[in-house]
Amino acid sequence: MGQTSSLPVTVKNISAAAVNITVPGISIIGGAASDYSQTDNCGSTIAAGNICTITLKFAPTIKGARSATLELNDNGGGKPAKSIAVWDRPVGDPEIRPERTGLRTP
Repeated sequence: MGQTSSLPVTVKNISAAAVNITVPGISIIGGAASDYSQTDNCGSTIAAGNICTITLKFAPTIKGARSATLELNDNGGGKPAKSIAVWDRPVGDPEIRPERTGLRTP
């Protein structure tokens, strides 16, 4: 496939207390999870009012629609984990598109 795309996701802690990233942390799940990877600067704690960025990278291994879910697990309550479902378009250059978001963005 050879082509990649990326999507930065900004996460803001809107609570009055620090939020700890808990096991399994920030992960990618779903049928095409292996086509996605992530890097982040969140560390193990997001202080009250602070932001961090998760960069989701898409590198398809086969042609066609490929979807997965980016999850952020924390001690801030609310189950399931905060998540954003993503997919790429099935033809042409890869492009990540968020389907819906459970992550709070500024």
